[in-house]
Parts: sequence; C-alpha cells; structure tokens
Amino acid sequence: MENVYENFFKILSEGSEEEVRNFLVENFDKFPEDLKRDIIGVFFEEAVDLAYAEIEFKRKLLETAKELERLKRILEDKKRELEIKKRIRRSKLKIDFLKIFEIL
Repeated sequence: MENVYENFFKILSEGSEEEVRNFLVENFDKFPEDLKRDIIGVFFEEAVDLAYAEIEFKRKLLETAKELERLKRILEDKKRELEIKKRIRRSKLKIDFLKIFEIL
C-alpha cells in the first residue's frame, strides 16, 4: 500500500491532472474503503460541475441564437422598409415625370 501512495504523490507532483485521474482509476481497488468513497465523491462532484457547465453553455448558446434571430428579423424588416421607400421614390419620379409631360 505504501508503494501506491508513493506513486500517487509522485504523479500528483509531477504529472498532469489526467495522469492523476488515470492513476486513481487504475489503482482504485488498492485504496481503503473510506478513501474510495472520497475518490468517488470527488469524481461525482467533478461530473456534476462539468454537467452544470455544459448546461450553462447550452443556455447561453440558446440565448445567443435567440438574439441573432431577433437581429435577423430587425434587419429583414429594415431591408423591406428600404425596398418600399425605394419603390415609393420610383413611383414619385414616374408621377413627377408624367406631370411634366402633362404640362408640356
């Protein structure tokens, strides 16, 4: 058991987080029951945090998508408004042009 702890602390001080996790999983059966519960608790807490972060990310993504959809509608409305104004100007020009010919 002492060798397991020595290896664990070596990996903990020199290794990456992934290596520490892998060591704990690979050597899980070698730890006493109370430590196993602690390890499971840490992994569970990490999984919950990760799930929460994923939910938050999706929530913000949905908010962003809704905002983009709102902006798209505003731009489409503005485009239609400009097209209508352009048609009205053309119509006015035609009317003004016809009035000129009526005067002549």
